[in-house]
Amino acid sequence: MTTRYRVEYALKTHRRDQFIEWVKGLLAVPFVLHSQPTGVFETRSHSVEMMAAEAHRRYWEIMRDVEVMIDDHIAHQEVGLHGQSKLKLLVPSIGTFFTKLPLADAFIYQDKKRFISSRRFVPPSFNDVRLILNTAQLMGVTSAGSVDLATFDGDVTL
Repeated sequence: MTTRYRVEYALKTHRRDQFIEWVKGLLAVPFVLHSQPTGVFETRSHSVEMMAAEAHRRYWEIMRDVEVMIDDHIAHQEVGLHGQSKLKLLVPSIGTFFTKLPLADAFIYQDKKRFISSRRFVPPSFNDVRLILNTAQLMGVTSAGSVDLATFDGDVTL
């Protein structure tokens, strides 16, 4: 039996994080350009490997560029001009960053586990980007020094 809460929750439009949606949109371009779906009977495994390598490179470049923009945003925050960073202009709802986020390294880590760049039919999702951001946050916090305690929400986010 479905509860009224579940029905109302399913019908409600949920507010999505604009930053994650923006990054997801950036990753959609290489997916469209480099994911070449092949027929069932085609045996072009070499081209599929090349496609995955090119998609991996492009995804990594995008994550590195976003990482640089976050570093620039943090630099603007430190001098009190966070409203003038390029990232703030592109994603107006962006908040304050407390740690550097090594997104490129986090992407490499998650790509090895989730094969994001090898997908031909499923583009990087909201949850993929969120997981990369969570991994980058853990990498950023642990590289800054020792961590005594880390707490997580119910959805396994910091």
